[in-house]
Amino acid sequence: MRNDLKMNPILKHFPWATPEEQVLLRAEFMRRAALGFEEGKMWRDAAECWSSLGEHARAGELHARISDLGNAAMSQAGAGRYAGALDLYLQWESGLAKGDIVNRLRALLGQARCHFSGADPKKKMGTLSRKAGLEAYTRARVLLESEDDRDSRTASRCWAALAEYGAEMNRYDLVMEGYELALECDNSAEIIRAYLSEARERDDRVLIRTLEERLAESEETEELPPDPGELWTEPETGMEFVYVPGGTFMMGDIFDDEHWNDEKPIHEVEVSAFYMGKYPVTFNEYDLFCEESDRKKPNDRGWGRGRRPVIYVSWEDANAFAEWVSRKSGHTFRLHTEAEWEYAARSKGKEYRYSGTNEEGELGEYAWYSGNSDRETHPVGEKKPNELGIHDMSGNVWEWCLDVFGDYADERQINPIYIGEVQNIYRTDDADIYISGPNRIVRGGSWFNDPGVCRSLSRANELPGTRFHYLGFRLLRMH
Repeated sequence: MRNDLKMNPILKHFPWATPEEQVLLRAEFMRRAALGFEEGKMWRDAAECWSSLGEHARAGELHARISDLGNAAMSQAGAGRYAGALDLYLQWESGLAKGDIVNRLRALLGQARCHFSGADPKKKMGTLSRKAGLEAYTRARVLLESEDDRDSRTASRCWAALAEYGAEMNRYDLVMEGYELALECDNSAEIIRAYLSEARERDDRVLIRTLEERLAESEETEELPPDPGELWTEPETGMEFVYVPGGTFMMGDIFDDEHWNDEKPIHEVEVSAFYMGKYPVTFNEYDLFCEESDRKKPNDRGWGRGRRPVIYVSWEDANAFAEWVSRKSGHTFRLHTEAEWEYAARSKGKEYRYSGTNEEGELGEYAWYSGNSDRETHPVGEKKPNELGIHDMSGNVWEWCLDVFGDYADERQINPIYIGEVQNIYRTDDADIYISGPNRIVRGGSWFNDPGVCRSLSRANELPGTRFHYLGFRLLRMH
């Protein structure tokens, strides 16, 4: 009876098994338990049984579960189990549908982050464990991203993460290997410049020289970048996006307005180039998403739909919409970080108190706010754009950002996103970004806010499930 009780929780992970198969599984698990195997060994042996019968998908499920066993990251054995599970997926790729591989690897990647990113390299055996975990993580990520060429840049960043780890551990072989593999995935001048910036921060002279040579080669064949403000139209939805070149700016309360303490300290931020939505997402665009995905359309409060910014959308709704547009388009869309938002609102980080002007007396020319909105939203694009040609970044609706709400860090940052700590968004796994729970940043103010709240520096936050008549969003297309 004791063994039967112990095995029942394991069986719940296999809803696909028929009653007869569950009986066989239970019998096999009980047999292993009776022989005194430890839990991890039972999982592994059961997986081998399934594999010998040609049931590779089911065996893979069991091997994936091995990585869930407690504190795997802090032991060489745990890291080995995880790497072994990925080896099995690589071997079985031809036998599984691509969708199965992608979904299971996404789950494994989340586990890899949890298990290995927090391992303390100073602890005994911790270095080997973390190294094994990072190697497994990068291998899995490259396999996952190779399903779609548009994600080669993400794969490149994952290999660069291995190089960063090598730098932390004084393993120069890993540094060079990581960057070489990263540039095999994406050798665009833009990505080399990003890696070169990091190498200069570490004063890594050998790597700086190597990357400068690669940059010179890349720039010889590189197409000229778009002009600032150049327009690109997404062909499936007709949404328009404005090119925002990368650059460095001082983020925060540069005017010393002292409205709220969370706008300080002022800090230097470097952002990479991107395309920002010319307007907030409208009802026209969001209603099409609802129709195609069988979702309930959000309320418009009787104000009208069409070209008005969509309201009553949560942070989760906005991310679902971005994923839908990405699938239709073949490009990668997401919400902006608040650093990207402020940089674009201030026309490449220039000293603009509002998006388009410094003068409160001119705000009505650029924004719908409490002084002119008649307490409702208005169709996008009716007010003047900022210098880049982007409309409605001050007022009309608050715009969701990816970041968790938190205090600014008093240090220079590169492509920052705050998710409990400041990280580089191009080095952060989706599993870390898209976990729900903490309050998320909203920016820009809305139709009912006063001028002080509609400033380009102003910050607020909402729970990610909140839907209200002042909340909307716009998308960013990764360059």
